[in-house]
Amino acid sequence: MSLPPSGSQVVLERGRTRAVVVEVGGGLRELTVGGAQVLDGYPETEMCSDARGLPLVPWPNRLADGRWRFDGLSGELPEDEPAHGCALHGLARHLSWTASERTAARVVMSVVIWPRRQWPFTLAVSVEYALTDDGIAVTTRVRNEGAQPAPWACGQHPYLTVGTELVDDAELLLPAQTRLPTDSRQLPTGREPVAGTAYDFRSARRIGDLHLDYAFTDLVRGADGLARLMLRDPVGGRAGRGRRVRLSRGVHRRHRGRPGPGPARARGRADDRTAQRPAERHRRRTAGARRHPPGPLGAHGPRLVTSSVSASTVRQLRAVTGPPRARGSRASVARPAPSA
Repeated sequence: MSLPPSGSQVVLERGRTRAVVVEVGGGLRELTVGGAQVLDGYPETEMCSDARGLPLVPWPNRLADGRWRFDGLSGELPEDEPAHGCALHGLARHLSWTASERTAARVVMSVVIWPRRQWPFTLAVSVEYALTDDGIAVTTRVRNEGAQPAPWACGQHPYLTVGTELVDDAELLLPAQTRLPTDSRQLPTGREPVAGTAYDFRSARRIGDLHLDYAFTDLVRGADGLARLMLRDPVGGRAGRGRRVRLSRGVHRRHRGRPGPGPARARGRADDRTAQRPAERHRRRTAGARRHPPGPLGAHGPRLVTSSVSASTVRQLRAVTGPPRARGSRASVARPAPSA
């Protein structure tokens, strides 16, 4: 009997919610609520395409020419996106992750990113998937197990669906105030307010034929501390049979230390950069996807956070989230924990 390309399949169930988490890449292959698909995933018989549903560590997005610089060190990693000449979405997408903790409705997938040529750092990563009555909560934890500070960032890569044939037909609510334009290699070139542009989705509206494959930041949080993106099928909603999917994110960060530099050539979401001293832990609740009945989409809260969302207008919405940082701050470096 042949093995699935995505390795072992971990099936989680709680009430109306069902999820399938995979060994290869440690990602979320399938998520349904009440029998309705929340993710545009992939079959068990196929490889994961376009990193859909995967955690992206130790960086999301792209390293230009595969190059990085950090804390006096530098390296050049293989370019696994030849069309753009970049190293894409980290080093853990093709690793075998282990289910280190598991119940019927919860699993923790763990992996160690070991040092390799041009990358002398050791990071232990775990991603917790915990089902709720109407969705899933995802928490990412990272620990520096090496002897030196290490740069890192993380993101999640779910492709959301509300059942429309094309994502063009769906309505999007994205409470982001800033877009990061990109060049021909999809490397960010700056920051641009969305106000007065075609990229302003702070009020829900149809995506249409607008090309969306950018990072967005300066998100607005609700009173509960979560930033929310909503995607809705407007036609089905008016007929009383539509679907709404909400992607929300909150963050807990635990670190001590001084401001420090991020990787100079990590030309992805610059706001997501963090560095760790040895034995320091970070935890982030990065995403929660839920299915909702039809209803109005509203704005949420006054507080600003840093995150990012990108979308394809062909068949699916791709939402990628990253950690917030204080406005105007640089990446942080945590100090070593005391030795035992």
